[in-house]
Order: sequence, then structure tokens, then C-alpha cells
Amino acid sequence: MSGSFDFMRSKFPEISEDGQKAENYLFKDNAACVFYISRVFDNILKTLCTLNNISLKSEGKDRNLSDLIDELKDKRIISGKILRILHSMRMFRNKNAHNEDTSQKDSVMLMKQARTLCEWLVKNYGGNKSVITENTNLSHVTISITDIMNEYEQDSSSAGKKYNGRRVTITGGHVLKVKRVGDAFVVTLLSKPQDNSALMTTVHKVDCYFPLSLEERLSTLTPGKNFSATGTWQNGKLKNCTWKSEGKKRNIFSRRKYESGKAWYKNKILLPLLIIMIILTILFGRR
Repeated sequence: MSGSFDFMRSKFPEISEDGQKAENYLFKDNAACVFYISRVFDNILKTLCTLNNISLKSEGKDRNLSDLIDELKDKRIISGKILRILHSMRMFRNKNAHNEDTSQKDSVMLMKQARTLCEWLVKNYGGNKSVITENTNLSHVTISITDIMNEYEQDSSSAGKKYNGRRVTITGGHVLKVKRVGDAFVVTLLSKPQDNSALMTTVHKVDCYFPLSLEERLSTLTPGKNFSATGTWQNGKLKNCTWKSEGKKRNIFSRRKYESGKAWYKNKILLPLLIIMIILTILFGRR
């Protein structure tokens, strides 16, 4: 595993150095290995909080690490997988701080988790995507129009670094208009204003670019319809979008099968009755 953290040396030298030390102690000194992995965890968590304007202190005291991780989750900065890794590493960090032994197997697992975190950090905040070999699903985020545009209003540069190039699903949108623009079909989505103590929140707008092959389906959209879109986020717009209609589609085949079965059931009841009536008619006719 030699050199597993070299890829981040230029962007995050301290984390890279601690990761390399942890790697060097793996299979040699468990306690030292876990100590440096804990430093990797601490620095990644602090880096994420700093870059996303999350305070590390509250009333002059260091905040609980678990609370910091959960705030990263609540603000949709990390995925569920990264959330689980951070909490796992936090627990082992606490064990190490209380001089509790960590097994060799746990150390190997922690090294893999540290590597995953570092790759994710570089991919999302280091501007170098070529080193990532796994966790590509982490580039996909689901967020409402209001939340993502509010982030741009607060810090457009930070939001751009965070979302540009990522696969994004926009929710909370209502169709404003649909039209053809060049070689794409554009659906303009509008966020729905919310009434908050008689004050209306800002209304946001996002253009979603779909391929012309979907024009026939998308042209049926009506203004005001609830709509979600998935595409590649580029400076406030969704490009190369796909579309999945909302609501359940009526299964005509199931309906036909039901109607057919219903008719068969009726025939199954009526036929015996008809036979009984014929028999009774014959019997009474003979009398």
C-alpha cells in the first residue's frame, strides 16, 4: 500500500503526510497506525467544516465531533456512505484516545476508510478528479431548487466548486415554460414561494437542458406542474438531462387482465346457472 496518499500531497499536504505515516505503521505498530489515522480523520473533518462555513466551536468550546458530522449531513455536504465512514472513524478515534486496543483487522479497515475519505475530499475540494477510482456515486446529489440557489446567493464561488460537474437531481420545481433552444429542449423550473409570517421567500429559476429526442414527451408539460430533473450541474443550469415523469403510470395490461378475469369469473357463475335452469325447464316440462 506504499504511497497511497501521494495523490493529495499538493492540495492537502498535512493529511497526506499523516496518511503516509499511518500506512508505514500498518502491520508494525497498531497503536501508532490508528493514531495517525485519527489525525487524518480530524483534519478532514476540520477542512470540510472550514470550507463550508461550519463553526468548530460553540460558546468558546470545541463542538462535539458527532454534531459536526451530522451538520455536514443535514446540509447535504456529505453522502450517506461518507457519513457512515466518518462516524466509524470517530468511534475508533475515541477508543484510541482512551488507550483501548484496536485489532489488526480494524486497522486495515480504517486504512481503507481513510483512503476513501481522502479520495472523496480531493474529488470534491481539490480540483483533481483523475485520482478517483471508486465511489463515483458520491458525485450525485439530490437537492431542492431553493436550497442550491440559496447556497449560490451566500457564496457563489464555494457553491460552484461544490456542484459544478456533479450529477444533480433538482426537486421542488414547478414548470414555468418549455421551449426549444438551439440543439436542446429547455424546461424552465421555478421554485414555489413559501409564505413565512407574511414574508415571501425568494423565487428561484433553473433551466434544464434535455436532448431533442425527448421533445415530444416534454412538450406535453403544462405550466405549474410539479417536476424534478436530473442532469450535470453547470453554473446554475442543468445540462444533459434525463427525465422521469412523476406519479404512477396506469398499467393497461394489468387492467385488461383484470377485466378479462372479471368477465371469465362472471361466465363461470352464469354457465352453471344456465345449465340448472335448462334442466329444471326440461323436468317441469315433462310433468
